[in-house]
Amino acid sequence: MRIDNIEIEEGGLTIVAGRPAMGKSVFCQSMIKDLLHSHKENGEIALFILDYTNYYGYSYYASGKQRAKESQWMRFAGQHPTVNLIHDDGMCFGQFSTILGYLRKHTPVKYIFVDSVRILSERSYFHNEYVFDQTEIARFLVKMAEQYNVSIIAEFNADRRLEKRSDKHPRVWDLNIKDDVLSNVSSIVLVYRDWYYSRMDLFPEQRNKKNKMDIEFIQFGKKKFEWDSNYIEPDPDE
Repeated sequence: MRIDNIEIEEGGLTIVAGRPAMGKSVFCQSMIKDLLHSHKENGEIALFILDYTNYYGYSYYASGKQRAKESQWMRFAGQHPTVNLIHDDGMCFGQFSTILGYLRKHTPVKYIFVDSVRILSERSYFHNEYVFDQTEIARFLVKMAEQYNVSIIAEFNADRRLEKRSDKHPRVWDLNIKDDVLSNVSSIVLVYRDWYYSRMDLFPEQRNKKNKMDIEFIQFGKKKFEWDSNYIEPDPDE
């Protein structure tokens, strides 16, 4: 099916990639809104919020030791109560698989959104070390999409080295995912917002006027779409 003009394969992984502050979450939230508008059955969407804070884990806030600041994704989830919400920044691969299996058995879930790929691996679970190897994370998510026959849409970060280039639009190779895994990814959406890099060159009255995001959609084995600068207008508070 098509979501926001992006073709989503059933039982496949769609990667939404870019540097931080480029609008990956805004793009994914737009996709969820489109799904909620076009699908009448509740419970078809699940949202995994796996990235909480750089300073404290979710359990620290849950224990009442620190007051949590509401994140962009948490505000969004609160506004859309029919979305299945899973919030755990200490999740390992096994836990992700178990929860996904439960959702498939007990709910009509078809679309899984992952706000961050900071997922713990089994081998590092007891050491509380995050796995930043995007190849292994992508490989795991491809397996989950196929095993449970769901569409997984996950945010990935592009390598910061691209910021040293004159053209800072992300490319597939900036994901640092090996080719054998990329070949099994259904599609990639590259997100870029020029405002982030040019904002200090703008006149003061223009600095807060965020421009539309550039989107490039790549579906393997099919035509590649060029950058589209008129795709989506970000919300003023994003």
